[in-house]
Amino acid sequence: MVDVPEDVLTDLSERLRRTRFPNEIPGIGWQQGIGLDYLREIVRYWLDVPTGVANYPGELIRSLRPHAERFFNIVHWSELPCGGHFPAMEVPDIFVEDVRAFFRPLR
Repeated sequence: MVDVPEDVLTDLSERLRRTRFPNEIPGIGWQQGIGLDYLREIVRYWLDVPTGVANYPGELIRSLRPHAERFFNIVHWSELPCGGHFPAMEVPDIFVEDVRAFFRPLR
């Protein structure tokens, strides 16, 4: 695991949100580095992808909502009554219902 200090992630997120992209030089594409359209897509994905978090009480490390909301587009958050690191095997009914609850509004 790579340990990146929180202030560095916060700074990156804020800088990406404020980025103004230039117009691409016609015909250049990837000759001068990453293509501008692809770069915009990566930034948009990183900032806007709908994200769901399921906290199981048996998990060793649990997500903290205020921290997650600073860096991701949290659209679904669950604090579940039981389960651990392998919820699909430990509590399959709870797991499946939570996955469905996350995807239901995204259809």
